[in-house]
Amino acid sequence: MFELDGFELEFEPAAIEMIADQAVERETGARGLRAILEELLNPIMFELPGSASQGRVVITSEVVETRQMPKVQPIRQRLKDKTA
Repeated sequence: MFELDGFELEFEPAAIEMIADQAVERETGARGLRAILEELLNPIMFELPGSASQGRVVITSEVVETRQMPKVQPIRQRLKDKTA
């Protein structure tokens, strides 16, 4: 879904560990993991479609801990995409 709108999704290693720990705490396995990811990603997924800019959405440990909206970092235009 992110790629369709021109965005990349990235998880920092510490964030992945925190998400896994939360799933273990909930004792719900893969469904708990899915629920945690939905809680984290739903707010940003509703903001991105129709956005004029493109970028990289980075899920950090702070985002996982506070459930705040992840920030979108601009993506540098690739050299092969630039025109002379």
